Amino acid sequence: MTRTVTIIFGISGAGKTTACIDFVERHPDYCHIRASSLLEGFQRWDRSLNAIEVDQTRILSAFNRLKILETRNILFDAHSIIRSDAGLFMVPTAIIKALSPNLLVLLDVDADTAERRRVARNPANGVLRNEDICQERNFAREACEAYSRELRVPLLTAVVAEGFRLDELLLRKPA
Repeated sequence: MTRTVTIIFGISGAGKTTACIDFVERHPDYCHIRASSLLEGFQRWDRSLNAIEVDQTRILSAFNRLKILETRNILFDAHSIIRSDAGLFMVPTAIIKALSPNLLVLLDVDADTAERRRVARNPANGVLRNEDICQERNFAREACEAYSRELRVPLLTAVVAEGFRLDELLLRKPA
C-alpha cells in the first residue's frame, strides 16, 4: 500500500486534533502530525503577515523532514487560514502543494461550539464575536475549495458534532 498524506483542515475549535487522535488510536497504520507542534520552540507572539509566512515555511520544512522518516499514512492537522494583525490570511496554495496531499478534509463546526472550545483551551485568548467566527468558517471553506480545485486533490467535508469520527470520511469506499 502506498503511504498517503491527508490534510485535516478546520478553524480553531473545530475538533481537528481530537478527531485525529481518536482515529490514529484505532488505526495504527496512520500517524498524526499537528502543524502547530512543528513550531514548538519558536516564539509565536508576532502575528504579522511576514511572521506567519516564515512560520509556514518552517512548518513545511519540518513536515518534509518527518515525512522522510515516517512510513505510516499521515494525518496532518492544519489551518487553511490564520488570523493575523492585518486580518485573515490564507495559507498559500504553494505551501499546501508542497505537502503533497492525496486528500483534503475540512471539518466544520458551529460558531458557538468553536468559541466554547477555544475559551476552554486558552481563556487568555479572548472571545471573538460570532460573526468573526462565521467569517473564519466561510474563508476556510473557500480556501479549501480553492486548494482542491487548483491542486486537483479531492476535498471531503463534515460537520463535527458529538460522537464524530473521521472513519466516516477516511474509510469510505469509493462509489
